[in-house]
Amino acid sequence: MLSDIRNDAQKKISQIIDTFQKDIAVIRAGRATPSLVEDIQVDAYETKLMVKELGTIGVPEAGLLTISPWDSTVLNNIAAAIRKSDLGVDPVVDGEIIKLTVPHLSEERRQEMVKRVSKLAEEARIKIRQIRQDKIKSSESFEDSGGISEDELFRFREELQTMVEKHNQQIEQLCQKKEEELAQ
Repeated sequence: MLSDIRNDAQKKISQIIDTFQKDIAVIRAGRATPSLVEDIQVDAYETKLMVKELGTIGVPEAGLLTISPWDSTVLNNIAAAIRKSDLGVDPVVDGEIIKLTVPHLSEERRQEMVKRVSKLAEEARIKIRQIRQDKIKSSESFEDSGGISEDELFRFREELQTMVEKHNQQIEQLCQKKEEELAQ
């Protein structure tokens, strides 16, 4: 009973951590990485596809990204989707490829990015706390029905709290690492 609740909590918290990592990977730090554009949604073939599904993303130099679509008919669609995104870069269509020059971040833009990372971290922490609360309620219903003792419930709550603290530390480490990256 409690082990199922514990395993479900661990699984859900791990998903939150993974999502947080993906979300902060997209936040640019003044250098070009494929993760900046690979998940941008593009209107193509009467559906929405991600850039990574439409072509090859290259990084020929530190401040430049290139996107080579496999089908040149989606070239302008990809460029339009990138313009609509909040990356702050202007794509240049050069023949069969799209070039993106990633400018160095201004101090003001760095501060915005740091705030965004902090906001995403706090949202992840809130989701983890909500999972903890849900799992405590689930375990309390077992105690009310006589399935577990009060001591088992207390130990389970402590285990959940330890799990939450461990993952909050992980979020904090990821957040600090990204902030250091943005400061460069």
